[in-house]
Amino acid sequence: MIFKTAITVCVNILNSDQLQTSVAKEIVGKILLEIGRLDGTSVVTLAELLIDGIKTGAVSNGHSLELFPKMLSIITSQRLIKGSMGEMSGVEYKAHLLNDLCRNKWDPGCVLHIANMCREIPLSPEELKFVVKKLFRETVSLPISEVPALIYQLLVLSTKGHKKLILAAIRELFVRLDNKMSTAMETNHREVSVTRVSRSDLLQAEGTVILHVTFALKQDQELAKEFITSLKTPDSRASLSPFNVALALSIARLHRFESIVFDFLRTAILKSLKDIERRGASHWIQEKSHDPCDMASVLLTTVDNSSSGWDHVVEGLVLLGFQLMESFAAKSRNMCVPQTPQQHACLLGEKLLYSCFKPAIELLSAILPLAHFSLSVRDSLLIVLRKSLVSKNLESRKMAVGGYLLLLKKFKVFALGPGLRELDSSQLDILTQSQQVEVEVHPSTSHTGNEAFCLEILGTLRRCLSQQYEVKLLLYQGLCSVLMENMKLAENIVDLLLSQLMLYYEPEQEVTPPLKLEPCVTVMGTDTVKLEPLDHLVKCIQLSVVAFDEHGARSGEEGVALPPVLEEARSVLCSLVERMIISEPEDFLLDRSADFSSASSVGVKNKFLGSLVMGLYETLMEYTFASGQLSQESCEQTLKLYDGYVKVFNTVNEKATASVAKGGANASTSVAKGGANASTSATKGGATSVAKAGANASTSVAKAGANASTSVAKGGANASTSVAKGGANASTSVAKGGANASTSVANGGANASTSVAKDGANASTSVAKAGTKAKPSTKKLSVTSVPNKLWPSNLRLQFVIRLLKALFMDSIPGHQQALAILKASSSFVRYILSVALQKIQEIRDRTSEEGAVVMQGQKKLWKKCMALGRILFNQMESLAIGVKAPKTEKGRSIADLCVEGFSQLLEIVEGEWPEKMEEFLGGVVPADKGEADLYGTTHHIIRTLQTLFTAAINASTSSKDAILMLGVVSLLMKYLPSGSQQLEQVCGWVRGHAQSKEQGSDAPLAKALASLLLTVVARQSASAQTMEGFAQDIHYHIGDCDEDVQLQESDQFAIISKTTAHSVLPVLYTHCEVLLSDIDWLIVQLKSEFSPQAESPFVDDDGASDSAHHGTASPTQHTGVVAAICDQLTHALGTMCELVQTALSPGLATNGLLKCLTKFYNVMSNLVKYYASLFALFTHVCNHLIVLVEMVGKELSPKTYSFITYTQTIDENARSEEGAKSKHGRGKAKSAAGKLKKEGRSIPDLIFSMEMFEKHLIQLSKKSKTDLMEHFKRSTARDFKIDGQTVQAKLSENVMEESGDDEDDEEHPNPKRLKTV
Repeated sequence: MIFKTAITVCVNILNSDQLQTSVAKEIVGKILLEIGRLDGTSVVTLAELLIDGIKTGAVSNGHSLELFPKMLSIITSQRLIKGSMGEMSGVEYKAHLLNDLCRNKWDPGCVLHIANMCREIPLSPEELKFVVKKLFRETVSLPISEVPALIYQLLVLSTKGHKKLILAAIRELFVRLDNKMSTAMETNHREVSVTRVSRSDLLQAEGTVILHVTFALKQDQELAKEFITSLKTPDSRASLSPFNVALALSIARLHRFESIVFDFLRTAILKSLKDIERRGASHWIQEKSHDPCDMASVLLTTVDNSSSGWDHVVEGLVLLGFQLMESFAAKSRNMCVPQTPQQHACLLGEKLLYSCFKPAIELLSAILPLAHFSLSVRDSLLIVLRKSLVSKNLESRKMAVGGYLLLLKKFKVFALGPGLRELDSSQLDILTQSQQVEVEVHPSTSHTGNEAFCLEILGTLRRCLSQQYEVKLLLYQGLCSVLMENMKLAENIVDLLLSQLMLYYEPEQEVTPPLKLEPCVTVMGTDTVKLEPLDHLVKCIQLSVVAFDEHGARSGEEGVALPPVLEEARSVLCSLVERMIISEPEDFLLDRSADFSSASSVGVKNKFLGSLVMGLYETLMEYTFASGQLSQESCEQTLKLYDGYVKVFNTVNEKATASVAKGGANASTSVAKGGANASTSATKGGATSVAKAGANASTSVAKAGANASTSVAKGGANASTSVAKGGANASTSVAKGGANASTSVANGGANASTSVAKDGANASTSVAKAGTKAKPSTKKLSVTSVPNKLWPSNLRLQFVIRLLKALFMDSIPGHQQALAILKASSSFVRYILSVALQKIQEIRDRTSEEGAVVMQGQKKLWKKCMALGRILFNQMESLAIGVKAPKTEKGRSIADLCVEGFSQLLEIVEGEWPEKMEEFLGGVVPADKGEADLYGTTHHIIRTLQTLFTAAINASTSSKDAILMLGVVSLLMKYLPSGSQQLEQVCGWVRGHAQSKEQGSDAPLAKALASLLLTVVARQSASAQTMEGFAQDIHYHIGDCDEDVQLQESDQFAIISKTTAHSVLPVLYTHCEVLLSDIDWLIVQLKSEFSPQAESPFVDDDGASDSAHHGTASPTQHTGVVAAICDQLTHALGTMCELVQTALSPGLATNGLLKCLTKFYNVMSNLVKYYASLFALFTHVCNHLIVLVEMVGKELSPKTYSFITYTQTIDENARSEEGAKSKHGRGKAKSAAGKLKKEGRSIPDLIFSMEMFEKHLIQLSKKSKTDLMEHFKRSTARDFKIDGQTVQAKLSENVMEESGDDEDDEEHPNPKRLKTV
């Protein structure tokens, strides 16, 4: 008794905090040695004393708890023991003590000690499960910093068992914490519950737990296997959170788990994207299913968290990004803007990689602030860049140039001292070093030091002018952006560039062309080497001059004279403009007889020269318009430069060819793509000109550099001749219908133009006498039309936006006279719009300077897209309300170009900035016309497109424009909520056009309208009813399988006619398969909701489950979902019944229907099988299902068997017709035979699906005691055996036919072979 009292006193002393740790350990050791001397009852008393201390919070440390495992061991060894709970065996008493321990609230300070204590206690599986659940429930009261330690103890405890429960509880614990944190963040609370957990603390704790779990899995193979098994369960996919994904990625670093984890993640990502797409496309699916897990946002959140204690996850994120791109890049080629789940997955991989990697230039941007204040950092940076600039590696040189340009942007120069411009490089180095010493002493950066530093960099960059073409191109493009950031360097930059331009510039004003292009490219053997991007050089100079002028205007220095270098640059640019206007392609050795093919080095060289000339024309156009400030003269010069651009384009693309007519005068035609024809036409023997003595003349006269064009007539025909002397260019047009065409002659450098007279009219003649210069008329400028497919344009996107804004939105009275000159040329307007489309496409594909920075989220690029979208939509609105567009020639209309550009901008915003779509749509619509919310703005844009669509249909032109507008409506429609009035209006509008008889019989338009209608009704309600109406119309217009059947007239949709029915049929098949896939997916979702849920250790006081998963649906909810599925299948059944009676042609039409029927019976089979598996939850079969099964048995199945017979019959007829064809049509016959074989394979699949449906229907009938097979006929026995005699006879027949074919070939040899001989 005294010994028991002593131990009791020692236990109380151990529970206090007054003892040192070493003393406490010594006392525990003594007690453990002597406690075995006590009887069982005394040990029970001591154990109950410890439990009471835990209840009351007296146990503040774990010293006394080290005695508890020994006490329980002694109690367990007793046969019979008596205590406060009664008399029972030791094992039973131990269980009661554990139950008493776990059913009470624990003090948070002793939770970790209890967990450590449980490792030493021998526990049965039930006791271990009870303890584990209690420990996880206590995490709610623990500080978040102590949770990782508890998880570690639990992982150690998992060696005793219940590994699955512990792993699932760890994942569920942090899913709950993350959800609480998200809720708190949404409600603007920074802390979670009473534990006051901040986000950073939670992330740090999760990162530590991830490390603990990874280490445990590495050590325990059984635990690792359990984790891999848990990944493959439906619960794991449903509870995917940033923590669970990070845990999986961290474990993927272990080689044996890498492929398993990444396969799981790829599958989960693709499934998530498909589920999101499916729910967004169907209104009734949204109503009947839960929100799926958004894996894209989960992964991006994981990337964000990787900087807050999850750094060990980055490696897995990088590997996952590469694997996503590798797995889905083949399906996403040339698709920068994602359209399918696979493409979204590929883009997600790209975003993951971009988020994890920081490019070299970004690294340089990060250390630039240090370079402002540290001499050593600046010196080290310059040494690295100088070494890279002279590296043999081209990429290293480009990186060095990029680094220098970045330095020029960051080190601002506010004013250059007058003496700095005259300093040489050595003096600049000395000045720079002195200023750097000053920087070390004084933290603030010296402006004089910046000036010297920037001038030193420019001196270093001068060496790049002798390097490769790619380095020069990067330099010229980068200096343009430097000017915008560091305007005070304009004079020095222009001086650098102007000295390079003078190597190619012809200073004599009388010389054309003004630039020497031959040194810009060279041919070395079979390779063509580019040497100088001359167009970009001129572009950088003109941007410098224009930017300096605009900067002076903004700063109030407009009247100040330009520096000499900039003045010289301006005079050079003005000279280039004047001389390029009068230059012809032949002046650049780009005549129409030159080789422009890509097969030869000469052709590649000429193409490059042509691209240089076109780039020069565009650069000078930009300069002329920007510097002219919307004057009449600048607009006229811009059009003339555009005219020269198109001439070069036609020449380079070999679209303007000169031909010599024999036996009459055939003149060549120069055709410009895009619709305009700049042509010369002739009539045979009808054009009369000057001929000497009736002789045959072939004359081409050019004196002093003149170019002359001569049309020759043989056999006495008179040739019309246009002669230019002294550098003049003459063009001749020939009058048709026997008219006399006048000749325009220019002597002594004159330029002459000739107009055309048709049907006997006389054409006017314009003559310039010797020594005079013929000035172009300013009243009417004849401009060649815009090509359809442009070369990469040298115009900047910013300039294109500025020009389009002037053309479409400028309302200043003083500008209208000049702008009228540009607007009068629809060709020029369409050219600028085409360039805008090209720039937008480059942004999409990231193939330009603007497009390359999309992933960096540049605000400037976003603003450009916003401005361009506003301009294009403004023009679309103007056209919609009746404002006349410029006169349109043949080719694409302005409305078409605007709609296409706007559509591509929408796709870019949707792909790159989806979170800014509302801002974009609200920004493009004027404030006085738009609505306050996204839905109203979107609907306003759709109404504008509806008006344009109606105008395009009434114009009776090509339906391509109308189809494009329908595509934009389909793109915008997803931003209208399902069931809204706006979407209802769109649905009614589409249905009205589909039912209107004014649409005609345009098959592509009918197909587009049908697809849009089925898509919009799926968003508004169920699309199955509309599909059934389509099927009825198709059945009526194509006809019935039985020719004797008289069909009742069905004309619900006017777009379906005899000519369009076969075009609409594939659209109907596609949407029918989508509907059936949606139903099949919903059945799978129902299975997961009724499947047993994983046991959760987190239980409320009332015993209710508090897991993070969705709760199991009630039988009543289940019955409602099944009824909705049956309704959809009923309408799909009506569609099938109509189509199986239609006289479809063999091939794709019948094969598509066979696939749809197979899919329908598979879905029916899955529904019946699922209903049978859960029939114990229900008392009877749903009435909707009974009616559906009855309709399948009475209506569809008999007609399906008849359709199979019909299909086999028409297949046999088709084979006999193909066999009767001549030998020359064997290729087509084989193709048709292949299609028929495909149909033959589809029929057995269909029959198997029907039989499996009937099999599961029989099983459900037995369970429900209901005869569901009442309306089904017993299937025909299809057992068979092979008849050897029949097979041998068939083989012999085939051999005889082949030998007969060989004889026919000998008698009738191949005509092509005979011709060759």
